[in-house]
Amino acid sequence: MHRPRYSDWVVCLACSSTSALDIAYPIFCNRGDTVLTECYTAVEGAGLQGIRVQGVAMDAEGLRPDALDEILRIWDTSASSKPRVLYTIPTGQNQTGIAETHDLIVIEDDPYHFLRLGMQFDDELNGQGNGGDSVLTAIDRFQAQAVPSYLSIDRSGRVVRLDSTSKILAPGLRAGWVTASSQVIRKFVAYQEVSTVGINGPTQLMLWKLLDETWGHEGFLLWLSNLSRQYQLRRDMLLRACEKYLPRGLVSWNCPQYGMFLWLQLVYRQHPLLRHQTTIDFNVKAFPAEKEIRIVSRALEHGVQVTKVSLFSPSPKRQGMFYIRSTSAAALAKDLSAGIKLLSDV
Repeated sequence: MHRPRYSDWVVCLACSSTSALDIAYPIFCNRGDTVLTECYTAVEGAGLQGIRVQGVAMDAEGLRPDALDEILRIWDTSASSKPRVLYTIPTGQNQTGIAETHDLIVIEDDPYHFLRLGMQFDDELNGQGNGGDSVLTAIDRFQAQAVPSYLSIDRSGRVVRLDSTSKILAPGLRAGWVTASSQVIRKFVAYQEVSTVGINGPTQLMLWKLLDETWGHEGFLLWLSNLSRQYQLRRDMLLRACEKYLPRGLVSWNCPQYGMFLWLQLVYRQHPLLRHQTTIDFNVKAFPAEKEIRIVSRALEHGVQVTKVSLFSPSPKRQGMFYIRSTSAAALAKDLSAGIKLLSDV
């Protein structure tokens, strides 16, 4: 699928991409080191290993390369060692040139790569044609519409790619795989031998029976095409509900092209307490965190589960934006619109 541009690449199995990331941190970092990430991402694992996390500014396409380059160029090495690792959940942007310049390892954690919400679907693409040519056309089109992965443009073996079955087959399998240079994979295998050991036998057997013996490469890609189509339909339901119920002057969002999440940005400075602020000791900085907790808690009381953004912020106490993350994956399709209506009321 990715065809790395160097020859010395190897794949090993892992007990999910979360487990693989827990192994990657001690391979590339010491306690006290800093890992660079998007300003909103999964950060808990690094902190548990004594690794600092610094967020990099983002835009609608993801992590901003100019912001990443500036952080690395002006890094004060007298205070701490320069970061050696960039952890990213990619959305199509290209940091490999920066990685070459600053000698970075790029951990590409990409569980949503195959959930493509911006594709053009038709009957052929969904495997409903009348012959083999239609199936091949569907596969070719699915591959052609993919945004290149970092692994596919890596020339020097500095990308460590983490893949997972949890978003594309079943979360309970707890299975994934790591692709990297042979040096790195040897470290992964050695670490697994004294920790998780490996994926359990029944899971490996189920995956082999499904992917190799039953589906094959073509069947797997047709499955991913249909799965993407279903997620696209659910995303569109969520977006229509947002357009219908959420006040656009107070809430904004970008249409996601991959995955299963929709991030809602709230213009919290429009809140009456801030617009008509008269109390001198009013804590403006603490206001987003307090309201975030209140909204998420009240939403849950009304039967809607959303996620607060502070869980994804390297510096939740200093976050300057106010987001709420929703998903179209968990609820029944018929409940998506009602859920957004309830959230809007809250």
